[in-house]
Amino acid sequence: MILIKRLEAWTFRYISKYWKIYLYSMEEKTKENSIHKLKVVHKSDNYLVVDKDFDVVLNTKQGEEDRLSVFAQIAFNYPHLVNSKLGHGFYVIHRLDYSTSGVLLVGLNKKAASEAAKLFEKRETQKFYIALVRGHIQDPGLDINIPIGEDGRPESANVKMCSAKHSYCVKPRPSRTRCLVLERGLHNGQPASKVLLAPLTGRRHQIKS
Repeated sequence: MILIKRLEAWTFRYISKYWKIYLYSMEEKTKENSIHKLKVVHKSDNYLVVDKDFDVVLNTKQGEEDRLSVFAQIAFNYPHLVNSKLGHGFYVIHRLDYSTSGVLLVGLNKKAASEAAKLFEKRETQKFYIALVRGHIQDPGLDINIPIGEDGRPESANVKMCSAKHSYCVKPRPSRTRCLVLERGLHNGQPASKVLLAPLTGRRHQIKS
């Protein structure tokens, strides 16, 4: 629980930094991610907490070994931490999408990873996301409670999720997210709202859907 409290503190500490990414367009991004670029927030005998950059996958699939991943960055900077018995070298406790930046917890041994994973499964952890959405949200806050399921269209099978309002939504399950509007303005000349999101359920691609 002490570790989780620290993670919450780190999350709030970095919220003020992450939203700045939206103050410039992605076209103005000049510094590419690299295997050398690893921002470590905390390191102990049991856990490594890193500040994952956007546009980086957690790990790679077979045949994609040349693609940059967080685990490859960790292995390059801390080769002695790689567990040769694991396919990707490290234990997966939770995930952040390719395009999402934020605090990522990595277990360095089986027991530590198992204990942390249990806290995530029991919803004893809290997650917060900063996002930029199109249009101006008029309400100061929203409680989004819309079931989501898999996108049943052939071209989207096993890839996309969708809300239950769509006829092609397969096996929708309850999904709830709280939204707080932080700022309204323009992004690339178009109305946009900066929001703080707190998912109360853990559905796949819940924030995106």
